[in-house]
Amino acid sequence: MWRIFRYIGLVTGVLSLVLLVRFAFDTDFVSPLLVILEFYDSLVSLLLIWMDPFLSAVARRVSGIIGVDIQIASHWRHIFVLLWLYLTADAWANWSLGRKGFAVFSIVWGGIVAFLISAVVGAIELEAASSRLITAVGVAGIVAFEGVRIVWSVSLYSGANGTRAGFSANSTERLKAIAYYLVNFLLPVILVGLLTIAVVGPLIDLWIDTRANGLLAFLCFVLLLSGYWMMRGAWIGLVDRGQDETWRSRFSRSGSSRLGIAVFQVIAGGIIYLLFNAGLSVWMT
Repeated sequence: MWRIFRYIGLVTGVLSLVLLVRFAFDTDFVSPLLVILEFYDSLVSLLLIWMDPFLSAVARRVSGIIGVDIQIASHWRHIFVLLWLYLTADAWANWSLGRKGFAVFSIVWGGIVAFLISAVVGAIELEAASSRLITAVGVAGIVAFEGVRIVWSVSLYSGANGTRAGFSANSTERLKAIAYYLVNFLLPVILVGLLTIAVVGPLIDLWIDTRANGLLAFLCFVLLLSGYWMMRGAWIGLVDRGQDETWRSRFSRSGSSRLGIAVFQVIAGGIIYLLFNAGLSVWMT
């Protein structure tokens, strides 16, 4: 069942990424690939249409408070899809480790955070906004996501290696658990976010001119963060293997590795789709 969901997530992630690239760079697609994108876009709109009345009501309320007309752009849906896939990519690993409650919580909480981030970004006029602003919104959301997950983990899994302790854990165990999760999960998000806001975003604004430099900067943030998750998974494979377990096996079942792999698979799929489109465009002309 999880494998089916992973394949569906990969396909939807690739198509949502390509649609955002199309929006940012105003890319033309050949007819067969354009039909696929338009069908997928219509399907996502249909599945998420129930959120539109709520978003419109909130936008009207905020507009009345600040005196500025706020409109939620349609690309928020694909930002939501990509973010939800990212935030829940390690759910299967937690489920397989017996942390089923944590996996379900991550899926639900990840959906809420993805919705909030995508709605705020959708309300920002991307052509006029600084890439730092878009990235800051995304970083703040992911920090909140990881922070609340830490509270959940410390409440139920208080060992320094994530072992189950429940509410009976003593204060020393909880302090060790808090330090473990802060150093390994929350601090890297903050540091990579600051690096993206201070260095990567301004460089993108300086060298690249698209309609959505902020989305491009946020994508760089996710890529850099995914690189960290991959390195963490590789390190866990070296220092925390079971008896007779290979590095590859431990790396593969790490939640950090699965998250990083999922992101790079979506990026690779998007690049293949774009290259295929470029090849067909040349062949059909």
